[in-house]
Amino acid sequence: MKENESQYIVDLNHLNDEKPNGVSGLLRVKDDEEFLSLSIDSCISALDELIIVYQKSDDDSEHIIYQKQKQYPDKIRVYFYEPEIKSHNLSLEEFKQVSDLEDNSIHLLSNYYNYTLSKASFRYAMKIDADQIYNTAKLKLICDAYRSSSKINITIKEYFVSQLLAILSCLSYRLSTLFNLRLQYRLPDWFAKVYSEYSIKRITNEKCAASFSGINICIVDHQPYLPLGKYSENMFPPFNGIDDHLLFRISDKTYYKPAPMDSTHAAYKLCVIERFTYDEFIYNRIGFPKHLVNCGFLWFHVAPMKQKFRKKQPLIPFETDLNRQVYKPLMTAMFNRSRFWFMLWWNSWRTQPRTVLDQWNNNLELIKRHVNQKSN
Repeated sequence: MKENESQYIVDLNHLNDEKPNGVSGLLRVKDDEEFLSLSIDSCISALDELIIVYQKSDDDSEHIIYQKQKQYPDKIRVYFYEPEIKSHNLSLEEFKQVSDLEDNSIHLLSNYYNYTLSKASFRYAMKIDADQIYNTAKLKLICDAYRSSSKINITIKEYFVSQLLAILSCLSYRLSTLFNLRLQYRLPDWFAKVYSEYSIKRITNEKCAASFSGINICIVDHQPYLPLGKYSENMFPPFNGIDDHLLFRISDKTYYKPAPMDSTHAAYKLCVIERFTYDEFIYNRIGFPKHLVNCGFLWFHVAPMKQKFRKKQPLIPFETDLNRQVYKPLMTAMFNRSRFWFMLWWNSWRTQPRTVLDQWNNNLELIKRHVNQKSN
């Protein structure tokens, strides 16, 4: 190993070092100029800091990063990750070579993640992606719950709803993985409102991990649409992310390991990506979310509009009411647990607090304006 490469080796023991209360955002960047500035602006005020670790890019990403650091000097810390990483869309020979690397190799995507995590200054952390535009109001509400020292009473109704949803989520997951069965039912919309209140209280009281998801969005002729494609065709379903986007307490349980896989995802194919070891702690053996709350939609995912993915795909207008066409792609494109939570949050869109709903509308306008500027 070259002498200057030793700085990228991560000592996982330091993850147990005591840290002040607060939330660190962890953003990795490579060729992400299209929505990078908008993404940072949408999350920065809710976080205590944003750690940006970037790789050599062929676009203007590096310039944007340092512009943003000047704009938010008290919040943003920037690092450069020099080692080459091979992770996605590998040849068979590359796949074998990367799979044989030691788990702590600096050329693994998992080490890149661990390096970013090791730079966090605060007690709690969450992954931030450069193609996600965050609901600032909701993110701040959640981060404040982690920062809080209060204790809040959880009602019997909130506890009952939380346990019922956890059981149904686990059941959906097990039926789909064991028997390829997919349940289709609609729960009362007020379940989501009650569970949302429960999740904030539980985070405040226990500081358990929080899971988030997002909505894939396309802007066409200044109007928002949901994509109805499949990852296997290099397109997008309506739903983005489940359980791989967590807000969690940093410890020796929270690190990444390499995960070799032969994916049906058109952009992944043969790949060696990352697996978060904390999954083994937040779920019990049968998949019940023991140390986890699901906080629902937190961002608009704008990747369907990025140049490398831009292609014609089926779309439906973005609506606050459920469009039943959404069911079809969810049946084939996602795990049943993902589909379960998507339908719960989508059906109950109007039960969100007014400040959160206003932020969604504001984000849509920001994205429309941004896309319009780029196209002119």
